[in-house]
Amino acid sequence: MNNEHLNQLVITAIAAQSIEALAAQFPLSITAEEKNDKAVIRISGAIYEWNNSANWFRRQIESFNEKGITEASLHINTPGGDVFQAAEIHNEIKAFEGKIIGYGGAMVASAGTYIRLGCDEFYMVANGKWMYHKPSGVMRGNEDDLESELKLLKAIPPDYREGYANLT
Repeated sequence: MNNEHLNQLVITAIAAQSIEALAAQFPLSITAEEKNDKAVIRISGAIYEWNNSANWFRRQIESFNEKGITEASLHINTPGGDVFQAAEIHNEIKAFEGKIIGYGGAMVASAGTYIRLGCDEFYMVANGKWMYHKPSGVMRGNEDDLESELKLLKAIPPDYREGYANLT
C-alpha cells in the first residue's frame, strides 16, 4: 500500500468519525502563555466543547495586547472539529494586535485549517498533513428543521473558500 493510499484511508477514517468520538480520541488542549516577550499559543486535539474555555483564552489575548506583545507563535495540531468553534478561535486569534507566525504539526485538518488562516506566516513540518473538505453534519427533525440545517451547512463553504483564496 503506497503512502497516498494510506493517507486517504486515514482521512476517510477521520471524516467518518463522530465529533464526540474524535474528541475522545484527541482531547482538545489550548494554551496561551508569554515566553521571552512573545506569545506562545498551542492548539491540539479535536475542536470540540471549546466554549468552556473561550473566556479564559480571550483574556489571554487581551493580556498580550495590553502588555504590548507584538509577536505570537501559533502551533496547531488538530484533526478538526466544530466549524463554529474553530471560527471563534480564529476570531480570538485575529484579535491579537501583533504578528502571528503559525506552525503546523503532524495534522492540520478540517476546521483546523480555518484557524490557520489567522496567521501572517505559516510553516508546516515535513511530515505534516493538511486536509480540508466540505463541512458535514448530522441533521434530524422535520423538513423545516432539515431545510434550516441545510441552509446553515451551505453557508459555511464560502467562508472557507474566501479565506483560502485570500491566502493564495
